[in-house]
Amino acid sequence: MGRRTTYFRILLLMAAFTAIPGASAQVRVTTLDGLLEYTKKQSISLKTDSLKLAQAKKARLAAIINVLDLSVNNTLRFVDNTRLPVSAFPAEIFGGQPGTFTNITTGVQYTTTATQSAEVKLLNLPGWENLKLSKININLQDSDNKISLKSLQENIAAAYYNVVTLQEQLKSNKLNQAIADSLYIISESKFRLGLVRQQEVNDARVALLTATESARQSGYLLDNYYLALKILCDIPESTELIIDDAADAASAVLAPQISLNSLDVENSILNERYAKSNYRYYQKQLLPTLSAEFSQSWQLFNTDFSVFNGDWVNSRYFGFKLSIPLPTATQIANTTKARFDYKIAEKNTEQAKIKAGLEHAQLKNDFDKAVSQYLNDKEILALRRDSYTRNMNLYREGIIALDDALDSYNTMIDADYALISSRISVLLARAKIDINNKIN
Repeated sequence: MGRRTTYFRILLLMAAFTAIPGASAQVRVTTLDGLLEYTKKQSISLKTDSLKLAQAKKARLAAIINVLDLSVNNTLRFVDNTRLPVSAFPAEIFGGQPGTFTNITTGVQYTTTATQSAEVKLLNLPGWENLKLSKININLQDSDNKISLKSLQENIAAAYYNVVTLQEQLKSNKLNQAIADSLYIISESKFRLGLVRQQEVNDARVALLTATESARQSGYLLDNYYLALKILCDIPESTELIIDDAADAASAVLAPQISLNSLDVENSILNERYAKSNYRYYQKQLLPTLSAEFSQSWQLFNTDFSVFNGDWVNSRYFGFKLSIPLPTATQIANTTKARFDYKIAEKNTEQAKIKAGLEHAQLKNDFDKAVSQYLNDKEILALRRDSYTRNMNLYREGIIALDDALDSYNTMIDADYALISSRISVLLARAKIDINNKIN
């Protein structure tokens, strides 16, 4: 009984430790760059892109082998001729009546055949073009991966600064809530002294409720933005993501150098080269191919059931084979489609070159716009805050009504939110320029 009791206690102890919830995984970042570096290592999308590139490199090895298209066959065949063929021969050969025929069974019942054959293409123009296609495809896949990475990082940057914006707004909401609470307390005090009407107390209460609910809604929206960001970064739901960014735009307002990003142009050029090579591939499928052939075989004939016993008869040949394909409806359709795909790819390259220059100008314009708005909103908030402070003092002294104080309070809140948004817009515009310069 003692051993059983001890064993039972050990099981209970193990179960207790298992029941204790472990510390959940946590990802804490203080900058956008930190989150982007984390995503590079963890993103399933980026890992999938790496597999596609590895697949393209393996396809090139297959294309190299396909140029010679070497085929080697080894066969071993055993045949039991259960009913041998019968041939009619003139009877006089066997001493019979002239003009008559004798039925003679021909062949051997058991035949064993071993064959070795090989064929290699000496002239294979479609194979060489396919090899060129595979080389272009590697570069094209690498270019696609860079574009995918750039797009992913831009989306992450937008979602990241959405989170930062809501975090800053939540901080502002708490301050605004405290101010609204102060207004409500002052109005209640004045109401008890008979200095104001109940309507002013109601208005102050409405302002407090609005500020409280605004903070609550910002919290819900922040949770949604966190979920969207975790989806982009492939962070599991069980992993806690914490962003603690100071969001200082003071240094971000300095005009950055903006590189002309040629990713899309290079990708379009590669697509054009691929389409051109693909068109040539279908054209060359209609050209002759020259192959060298070699074959040798051994045959064994037996009248009894025997697979390997007896005398083997050897035969072999070596030669060349010229294959001249005739065009089919499918080949003509594929060639026509490939030709138009090439023409379309040429137009896409022209468009990509124009687009690259315009996007470069747009990055600069978006940054200048964000900085201008930020500096303007910063000055407006200072003025709105000064007006609110003065009106608040006047309201305490009973010089102005609550409506005037609430108006200045609301305009100050709007100015504060506008400054938060414009400050984060500067950081986002700067982040897009950094990504543009880095992934080029």
